[in-house]
Amino acid sequence: MYKRSLVRNAITCALFLIMLTTAAADTTAPRQGTESPITQDERMQWWREARFGMFVHWGLYSVLGGEWNGKDYGKERGGADAGWVMKKARISKNEYAKLAQQFNPVKFDAKEWVSLAKDAGMKYIVINSKHHDGFCLFDTEHTDYNVVDATPFQRDIIEELADECAKQGIKFGVYYSQFQDWYHKGLRRGSGLMSGQDYHKMVQGHLDELLTGYGDISVLWFDTGGNNVEAANSQGAKVRKLAWPCPTGNGRCTTSAAARFVSPAGQERSRPAARRTRWPCTATYCPPWWTWRADRSPTT
Repeated sequence: MYKRSLVRNAITCALFLIMLTTAAADTTAPRQGTESPITQDERMQWWREARFGMFVHWGLYSVLGGEWNGKDYGKERGGADAGWVMKKARISKNEYAKLAQQFNPVKFDAKEWVSLAKDAGMKYIVINSKHHDGFCLFDTEHTDYNVVDATPFQRDIIEELADECAKQGIKFGVYYSQFQDWYHKGLRRGSGLMSGQDYHKMVQGHLDELLTGYGDISVLWFDTGGNNVEAANSQGAKVRKLAWPCPTGNGRCTTSAAARFVSPAGQERSRPAARRTRWPCTATYCPPWWTWRADRSPTT
């Protein structure tokens, strides 16, 4: 079953999420960060007006389609989403890294993707540059565990999408998992490739590359902040230094210094923070979040 799933998923698949952005009900409410409410409102105007965008999750986990050794780790079985298969199936970093040799999406066409989004009325695209598995969809000098150096595809996906968004006139942003990294930091303390200090340096280097090497980055989406306030503050400072006032940041970080919206995925209407400020709804028509497989029909 596992081998058949690899054949079905030789060309990896991306999940496209609808992002419906909602302005704050009370525009006089205190804002996160260090700017005045008026300044933040002015800089968030494009985001409030856009309202509809595309969020793409794509990576080595797409090769597996939620299965490992014949077991389904997708939402179909009520478990964690397939993007977390490395952690949920307890796959070692060395075994998981072998998937890079199978990641060869030769049919990927940035022009087609951006045109699809634009034709649907979407105003921006966000894609994960690095998810929790640590694999980078961009060319980086700070790790060889990336789409250019570790896969037969050898193309910078972030660069191609950024360039195409600029050509077609819609905004572009990136998701970046700054805290969880099961490859470089490891699933457990001491199981990664780097010390905490070296990992922090890599993250800072990645932010340098993403915020200065890919044109205008309109959205920077962090995820699952930890308890290292010093690291989080330095990451927020990096964003403000390199790209302020361009990025629209989110609050999934220990500090809210660079945040301009909160992203309580799945509980948007229930959380108090979401009711007080701006928030996106990362909704999908496909029940197994963050994954889609051609051999499985969505259920209602």
